[in-house]
Amino acid sequence: KAQALACLTPYSGFVAADTQSRFTLWSMRPAPQAALFRWKAFTPVDCHFDSMATAMAWHLGTMTLWVADDQGFVSVWWLMRTLDQCFGSAFNGAVDTENEPQLQRCWRAHTSAVRNMQLLASQRNVITWAAHGPVTLWDFDGGLLGALQQGRGRR
Repeated sequence: KAQALACLTPYSGFVAADTQSRFTLWSMRPAPQAALFRWKAFTPVDCHFDSMATAMAWHLGTMTLWVADDQGFVSVWWLMRTLDQCFGSAFNGAVDTENEPQLQRCWRAHTSAVRNMQLLASQRNVITWAAHGPVTLWDFDGGLLGALQQGRGRR
């Protein structure tokens, strides 16, 4: 069962994450759709059990897949070599070890599940929102830039 997905524009593919933090890179062309590569997500050392992806976003400029999870973490995966091999003309159905996705960074963004994440590519910022806690603004390296506390409005 797919839990989260991200389209990999301009590649004709997408990544889907299941409820057990397994990621699958899918091709949309040529038809029929095919699973090109699968990998298991990084589980942060602070977690006592496998995390589950709750939101994903693709950043073409850095060739990175951003993943938020139910433990409050944001992970950033570099996919350039994986995509070059999988969508290249000489793809033989297997990804070489050196071309597998590489975890670039990971940080705890919230103490509860991240419900949504949005990349602001032009400012190189990311916004996250958790079930319990503020909406937060981060730089692309995981540095906290600010937090918005939702309050009650005036009547």
